[in-house]
Amino acid sequence: MEELENSLENIQYVSAISDTNSGPRPLTDWDVPTEAALIKWKDLLNSEWNSTSDKLSIPEPLEFKWAISSALGFFLFSSYLKEECKDYLKINFIEEILRWRRLRGQQQGSLAKRIVNTYLQSCPIKSETQSHVIPQMSLIEEHYLEYTPLLVESSNETLNDLLKNNLDETCAKCCIGLDGPVRQNIIETVLAISSNNVDELSASPKEQGNDLINNETVLENENGPLLPSPNHKLKESKKRSSIFFSYLPSDVFDIVQRIVIEDLRRRYWDGFLNNFRWTKLLNFLWYQDRRTIEEDFYVMRVLGRGGFGLVTGNNPVITELCIDVLTK
Repeated sequence: MEELENSLENIQYVSAISDTNSGPRPLTDWDVPTEAALIKWKDLLNSEWNSTSDKLSIPEPLEFKWAISSALGFFLFSSYLKEECKDYLKINFIEEILRWRRLRGQQQGSLAKRIVNTYLQSCPIKSETQSHVIPQMSLIEEHYLEYTPLLVESSNETLNDLLKNNLDETCAKCCIGLDGPVRQNIIETVLAISSNNVDELSASPKEQGNDLINNETVLENENGPLLPSPNHKLKESKKRSSIFFSYLPSDVFDIVQRIVIEDLRRRYWDGFLNNFRWTKLLNFLWYQDRRTIEEDFYVMRVLGRGGFGLVTGNNPVITELCIDVLTK
């Protein structure tokens, strides 16, 4: 009888782990922290941060940059700007910079040029209405998009000077309201490298230098000369494009990122603190930091006994946390 019970349990267990559609997917209510639990958690965060020797490299807990340094926090703040404040251009600009930082080579260079043309250059004008054509609102589709604090942040005095000398409330020069030396320097840097890239691709083999491969070179092997393959020029073109775009400084957007992020903080952070999204974020991060307990798993089958006790087949309990955060 015991063998029959074990066989039935084995069949149920194999069925549960092999069929993701019909297997057990238990749901449990999301534990919302009490006020006392939240206070204790906040005190712990501040205590850990105060004991850190390098505070400049870690955002202060419960402050603006700490909130947007998590993917969910950045998403909620972005949605707050787009849905309630109706101000999406600057946060879309920051989102594009964060995407740019994850790319390399030609893709990074192409996105840098698109960022400049879309957000830092003057907007085109409709001939019919004589009104500016601004970029359309884009949404975050990535699960990993989060703000990463720069290694060296600016002081308050420096930020005040940067905002004073580079912000333009009239948005006369570009759609995100920048006008000053920072904007001009980025435009000149990115477009100059882009222009040099095109010039190099059209230059003669002698002008290109010995470090680049000549598209017209005839290769040889033991049987005689070989003609280049049909895709030879295209491959070498992409290779040189990647080489030249790699000259784009990695900090080219650092200062403008500081300016726009600080401007958004001053305009909208206080409002975000009073929004339900801030409460949802705190509840999620508290839940994320809480200690994992046995009730977080659905025990399906005891598989055997090991050196440290019973070994069981478990399935994580799915909470209604994400649904609750994103829909309410």
